[in-house]
Amino acid sequence: MTFRLEKEMTPIVTTWLAQRCSYVHAETGFPWGICDLVGCTFDPERVRLRTAMRQRTPLTMKAFDEPNWQRPWMPLYRDLIAVELKLSRQSEVLAQASSYARVVTKSWIAMPSHYAVKTIDAARREGLGVLAVEADGCKVLLPPYRNASNTLWPWIPHQLAERFWRKYRNEGSPRGV
Repeated sequence: MTFRLEKEMTPIVTTWLAQRCSYVHAETGFPWGICDLVGCTFDPERVRLRTAMRQRTPLTMKAFDEPNWQRPWMPLYRDLIAVELKLSRQSEVLAQASSYARVVTKSWIAMPSHYAVKTIDAARREGLGVLAVEADGCKVLLPPYRNASNTLWPWIPHQLAERFWRKYRNEGSPRGV
């Protein structure tokens, strides 16, 4: 299948991501851009600890301005996975996915198969995963290996998890797209 628009790939990649995460959100804002898809897998033990401590209300973003913003149940997530989709612009997808890799546990690029195979070497150097998108699903061409080493913005993954926790609790559904 030839994709004409990026949004034609979105449901296929969303299905792939939803099989791996508790919650999936489209068009997630980061301080420097918008990621096409982000999946969050909540850590069941941390969720139990949080609810046992009666911390059911999600933290507001203002809470992260406090000097002691960390809580005993953090991190609430086990995995934060970013997926950037592009039809063909290899340098752009690599740059965007690399920027998200700084704050998530895994970062992927997703492209139609004939373009995805051309990005494998560059993605490997950046520690990114590569997904080949076809009409019937996604194929992992390269798993990501780099975990976030985030010392500059340590609160960003927690802010994302809090945002997803709020939506997850409000929607009452494990899938968020």
